[in-house]
Amino acid sequence: VETICQITHIAAEKRINSIMDYSTRNDYMFPVLRNFFHVLEEHSFIKTNYSNISINDIVIDSKFDDYVEYPFWHYLLWFLEESDDTDEIIKALYGSVALYDDNSMVIYVKDMNAKLVVDNELELICSVLKDYAWTKIDIINVITIKKKHGKK
Repeated sequence: VETICQITHIAAEKRINSIMDYSTRNDYMFPVLRNFFHVLEEHSFIKTNYSNISINDIVIDSKFDDYVEYPFWHYLLWFLEESDDTDEIIKALYGSVALYDDNSMVIYVKDMNAKLVVDNELELICSVLKDYAWTKIDIINVITIKKKHGKK
């Protein structure tokens, strides 16, 4: 079992190194990375500090009750962070939570300043979702987070 774990670790390291090499990226790598990203993040191959807020800590507006947490949100943030001229949007999205249903999404952000920044960058977010996360979103609502009573 230990040998299998070592081989798996070595394979994961090789995979992340090939993914991080921008010169080898192509359209087929993004869905692979998107689906593999959680494993890489969980095992600290990719370091992220995007959110310490759980969906269970915030009040979800009743009109979004049937939405589910967007599983590739950290991947999207990581990709944006790796892009040029995205510092402002990344700072605004730190601590955010994204939910989606079919072709619409709601992004809960930390405060009104973050909301204004994100509202101005919705086209960029939709474009990145479509091109790199392979998710087509037509409508995005941006809402400031209201924490549940007793949550800090």
